[in-house]
Amino acid sequence: MNFFLPILGSILLSLILFMIHPFVAAIVLSGIVVGCLLRGLYLLKEIHKKLIPKEDKVKAAVRRHLEE
Repeated sequence: MNFFLPILGSILLSLILFMIHPFVAAIVLSGIVVGCLLRGLYLLKEIHKKLIPKEDKVKAAVRRHLEE
């Protein structure tokens, strides 16, 4: 049900846009698709930052021990 309403809205939007002018519809719909892809890449980058730490805790502990 969570996906049904956005899909239905997208279908209605595309039908309305194609009734107006196919060239304008293609530009708008391609902009929406590219925007969604870029947003997905941004979210993947944020997830990667949270899952993969920049420095391993063991390596940091060894480095601190060797500096002392």
